[in-house]
Amino acid sequence: MEVVKPFMDIVLPVYNEEDCLKDSVLKVLKILSEPFAQGLQIRIVISDNRSTDRTAEIGQELDQMFDNVSYLFVDKKGVGAAVKAAWKSSLADYVGFMDVDLSTNVKHLKTTLEVLKSDPNKLVFGSRHLSESKIIGRSWLREVISRTYNFVLRLSFNIEFKDASCGFKFLSKEVFEKISTVGLKDDGWFFEPELLIKAGWVGIELHELPVEWTDDPNSKVNLISTIWNDLKQIVRLRKERRKLD
Repeated sequence: MEVVKPFMDIVLPVYNEEDCLKDSVLKVLKILSEPFAQGLQIRIVISDNRSTDRTAEIGQELDQMFDNVSYLFVDKKGVGAAVKAAWKSSLADYVGFMDVDLSTNVKHLKTTLEVLKSDPNKLVFGSRHLSESKIIGRSWLREVISRTYNFVLRLSFNIEFKDASCGFKFLSKEVFEKISTVGLKDDGWFFEPELLIKAGWVGIELHELPVEWTDDPNSKVNLISTIWNDLKQIVRLRKERRKLD
């Protein structure tokens, strides 16, 4: 019997997300039931990096309930580690990930699929900082920090995209493997800008997609520690670039 290769794996990286995991999975399943996704084998992969609450139990229950939901345990902390593990093990033609709180509206999956089907060599990613983007509920302080951070990235790496850290990124498995040849080293939040920056290094075209994005007031991201780590990663990445040159 011939095995049908999955069209896309959508990864939801999770750590202690018992409160929102089931609702988020059901919302993504609902959007995938719409006409634009019909005929495509699209799977949701819950990539759990060592949760200590009921996340694993809920993820395994969803795995049993739905044919197109899979639970993966990753014995390593960090959103980057969770995403990379799921992408590396994926057999799908395309891979992507979304923040489990679905801050980025799931409706943008439709446009994402359209872009990738028209040009599979692109990396599609959500952006909160384009003129067409719509931001809901974000404090002025977080907005200033986000824009300043992205300005530092553009200045450091001579890049043009506006938002490196919106949790919504999709690409072909082939493109991911091509980017991986120059190394994706960060296992935390800097995985996202590193992915985009190194995509540019290997000649991948980036498609920055304006999105509707709603701030999660219960976000677990520690801004101070994240910014400090990202500054160290920027220095590391600049050294890598100089070695390549």
